[in-house]
Amino acid sequence: MTSSRPCVLGINFGHDGGAALLTPDCMVAIGEERLNRHRYSNGWLNAVMYCLRATNLALADVDLIVASSYGRTPAKPADTGFDLLGIPLGRITTVDHHLSHAYTAFCLSPYQRATILVTDGGGNNTDTETFYIADSDGISRLGGNDTGRP
Repeated sequence: MTSSRPCVLGINFGHDGGAALLTPDCMVAIGEERLNRHRYSNGWLNAVMYCLRATNLALADVDLIVASSYGRTPAKPADTGFDLLGIPLGRITTVDHHLSHAYTAFCLSPYQRATILVTDGGGNNTDTETFYIADSDGISRLGGNDTGRP
């Protein structure tokens, strides 16, 4: 995209997979299960294609792909497989499950600085609760209850 604001595609690998596409003009998001009619679907391809069609964009128009999951987050951009579709690895990043929740909470809040608690059934199989501090410089992990699971 040529805008000064990037076009970002977020993808959730794992159960309840889906995609969200944020452009300078709009945001489109959908869960894979809404398209393939399989509850708790772990796919994402239909959701990505839906978001691209809804915005009249191609994958090549996406400036950044952010991948997360419930369970194991891909360890590095090459693990997402998007480089096989011609997307340069420099335009792909992976984010810890709980950190993605923290960013959503902070970026949609009215606060300039915040303490964030993320709690769910297991995140990336390491924490069920994680604490963060957030400000204009970003979000930093303060701690959590590491379960010791791989």
